[in-house]
Amino acid sequence: MLGFNIQGEVGTSDGRINAVLLQEEYAIIVKIKYSVTKSFEKMLNYAIKQIKDTHPYKLYLDKKIILLSIACKIEHR
Repeated sequence: MLGFNIQGEVGTSDGRINAVLLQEEYAIIVKIKYSVTKSFEKMLNYAIKQIKDTHPYKLYLDKKIILLSIACKIEHR
């Protein structure tokens, strides 16, 4: 067990973040993107940009911050 407290859909004054994984000394800010047409690179970069633009890490300044973007490509079969 990794010992994270997971908070989903955390609201900030500038928007919403998909999840925050909290541990005693770390806060992992997670943004998830999915698309049928966009490249993984574009989705990952956009997710990190959104995290930086909405400043959710300000809520966790007492912790070491890790930004994590996750991209999923949707294929219709």
